[in-house]
Amino acid sequence: MSSQDRIRRIQLLSTALVCLAVAFMAYHLWTYFSLIIPLAFTEPGMLQRWFGYPSADIIIPLSIRIVYFLPTYVTNLIGFLAVVFGIRLMLQFRARNFFAAKQF
Repeated sequence: MSSQDRIRRIQLLSTALVCLAVAFMAYHLWTYFSLIIPLAFTEPGMLQRWFGYPSADIIIPLSIRIVYFLPTYVTNLIGFLAVVFGIRLMLQFRARNFFAAKQF
């Protein structure tokens, strides 16, 4: 396989991975804003129903819902930043900026 064929394959694969990562990020953000945030902050009884306690007598206080939200926020933010970093890396590959070994 020639050098040009390899570069073309790398560019094609990196473009495909960027497209998949952008689609993943869009889906991930949509589910996060349509599920996690409403569960924690909008309707007080929504989290109870999510955990299988449909009774109106059981109310999860806002402080517990915030404690539920914070770990999901931190992990989702880390995942989002990792995908952004991956997209930037793939865009560098697409621009033919590959890793180079430094000689000492």
